[in-house]
Amino acid sequence: MLEGYLVQEQPKVELVAVLKGIGSFEGLGPDHIAAYAARGDFAFESSAQLVQADREKNALGKKTRGVLANSFGKGHGSVGDMTAFVFSIENLTRAATLQLCFPEYLEHEQQSLRRVQAKRGIYLPPALEKSALANEVKTTLEDSVQLYKEMAGIGLPDDKKESSVPEEDARFVLPLLTRTNITTKGNARELIHLYTMNQQGEVPSYVADIVLAMHGKAKDAAPHTFARGSLNYETLGFFPSMTLYASENRTLNEIIKTNSNDDVAFVKHKVDEETMQRAVEQKREEELANLKHVRDGEHMSGFLFPISLAGFHQTIRQRTWHHTCESIYDAAVRGTIKLPPSIEKSEWNMRYLSQCSEMLNLYKDLTDAGVPRAEAVGVIPHATMLYDFIQVDGWNAVHAIGKRTCLEAQWEIRSICNQIAAHLREKKSPLGEYAQPQCLTYGLCPEEKKSWAENPENSTCSIYKRLMKQGKLDQEKWRATEETK
Repeated sequence: MLEGYLVQEQPKVELVAVLKGIGSFEGLGPDHIAAYAARGDFAFESSAQLVQADREKNALGKKTRGVLANSFGKGHGSVGDMTAFVFSIENLTRAATLQLCFPEYLEHEQQSLRRVQAKRGIYLPPALEKSALANEVKTTLEDSVQLYKEMAGIGLPDDKKESSVPEEDARFVLPLLTRTNITTKGNARELIHLYTMNQQGEVPSYVADIVLAMHGKAKDAAPHTFARGSLNYETLGFFPSMTLYASENRTLNEIIKTNSNDDVAFVKHKVDEETMQRAVEQKREEELANLKHVRDGEHMSGFLFPISLAGFHQTIRQRTWHHTCESIYDAAVRGTIKLPPSIEKSEWNMRYLSQCSEMLNLYKDLTDAGVPRAEAVGVIPHATMLYDFIQVDGWNAVHAIGKRTCLEAQWEIRSICNQIAAHLREKKSPLGEYAQPQCLTYGLCPEEKKSWAENPENSTCSIYKRLMKQGKLDQEKWRATEETK
């Protein structure tokens, strides 16, 4: 057992930047900017002219509150879009970063799983620390860190690392309670949306608390914008988000039941009245997210595939894909484990599978002992598989598939994107010709290093070597981009 990695220190949420006025508009805060953008909708004058006129009359503050209550407060969401808030969040769990990344109009720079080191620690929620199984929790989570370190060869001299596996694969054994960092930017509308997501399903406290802190700090900076009106906190008013912490996603469960396999499946599923009732009348966000996949008026259509929670992070970073996913609680009960090829071929194979199984069994034991599953779910490993359902439009066939089929992309998401590309080609779709590594389409390799251009044999990419020999990459374009760096 490896001690010293379990921590109860709370994450640090900092509001580091807010959109404010500059120059002659210095002194304007986010409330003013949003309010005068709204006033500009109905006035002959521009928003800037309205600000100047009211500033001369010392009327800026007087009008701001009323305008926001009667615009954004009544559901005119674009008014809230005129604001911007940037947060730096330190030592939050991977379980929390998943939730932050779901709303499609929040923006993030997240510490990559390839760079998240276990030395940052594993968060131990009070509900687990105080449970009857506290000792089992500590032992199992510390064992996961120990195995991660051994597989990755951390702490070993270079000449002893022959049997190690890539760190990005070793991290599959780490729990969702692993701590990380993220920088997040969002406007008032989407931060309120994130806040309303706390009210649905079964959101872990160590996820919900991050959202509450972000909402509270933004509200302190813009109290009138974040004041609750008649419709600005209405679930039906937001572009819906996939909902990992839903109690269940009944419609997607029906799709999984008839289409589950180990590969990517293209699915068409007819939407029924019960789905619509759950979505619109019960206002369940997971069902509203399902409706984003309805393009012909009656069928959900898209690609369904199982993916590890580690790979799932890669798919949700591709924000232009529309997603819906199964509940993490259903995935945890099913308990399927992803075995990275590098570990499968290594001496760690059986120990890895055993450790992942222990973590999933611990989740079951905790819930059987009365610990709420929202508090227990953080112990499951990143190797846990769940079903994701995505829609890839024409632009994404070129751009997103291009990025994720690159040989430098993470291997699991690369495999999924290669299967999507193969489906497009099989269907004789004109998109299929361009659903390929981006170097083939752009004539330029974004991953290219100077040593590659000087000598293609130095490249670690077989496609790059081949195309350079064939003269199909634009070296002059690459040199031009290098000169601008």
